[in-house]
Amino acid sequence: MQYNNEAQRRVQRTRKGLLKFCGAEVCIVMSRRLSFVLILTGLLMFGLGLMRGEALLVMQKAVRICLECIGLG
Repeated sequence: MQYNNEAQRRVQRTRKGLLKFCGAEVCIVMSRRLSFVLILTGLLMFGLGLMRGEALLVMQKAVRICLECIGLG
């Protein structure tokens, strides 16, 4: 099979409709369903963190660390 560029060589479709990602030494085969489930799970966790106010907590800790680094904390 001829590939026009490096990106086409690295991402291939298998016969079963799975995606095959080939890096330097490792090839990973992932189904579209698994990709969808992982993305949906990540978005759900992101939303739960926002609802619980975790973003504000992370920002407060980041400000505290930065102020300590420059000697004001």
